[in-house]
Formats: sequence, C-alpha cells, structure tokens
Amino acid sequence: MKLDVYGKPGDFAASGEYENAIIDGVLSPCPFCGSVVLEVGNTHTPHYTVICADCGAEKPCAIGSGKHFKSKDACVRAHRQSFRSAILEWNTRA
Repeated sequence: MKLDVYGKPGDFAASGEYENAIIDGVLSPCPFCGSVVLEVGNTHTPHYTVICADCGAEKPCAIGSGKHFKSKDACVRAHRQSFRSAILEWNTRA
C-alpha cells in the first residue's frame, strides 16, 4: 500500500494507491458473479470500498469521522485500519 499524506499540522489528509499484486489472493471471490477481478477504491478519506470489476458489487468501510486529522500518525492509522477493514468486511460478508 502506498499512502501519500499531505497537509499541515492539525489538517492532514491522505490518498492511497494499491497494486493488484498486493491484494491478489487476499480477497475472496465476488459472492454474486464469482469474479476475482477486484479492486480497493479510495476517496482520499479513510473510506475504502472493495469493488468487483465485473459486476460492480461493492462493500464499503469507513474509519474515523472525517477527512482531516491532527497528526500524520493518526491519518496513517485511520487509512490503514479502514483499508484492512474493507478487506475483512468483503471476506466475511453474509
């Protein structure tokens, strides 16, 4: 996971980039179409969504109440936790 943190003290945000090699084999196949062509999308907030590239099924996950954080560490923690939670939510869906 490549996470770019930007801003100034008291007002940090981040955006993430994820290569398929990082998440290949980590995500369960789509429960609707069985596809393994999956992506993890990010909105520059600690809100991540696993998306099936074939049928469009989604499972979002958000951590934290907002987009901006008081420290870089808090920003990084929220993004990483949300990324991991999105994968866990996708893999344990009903």
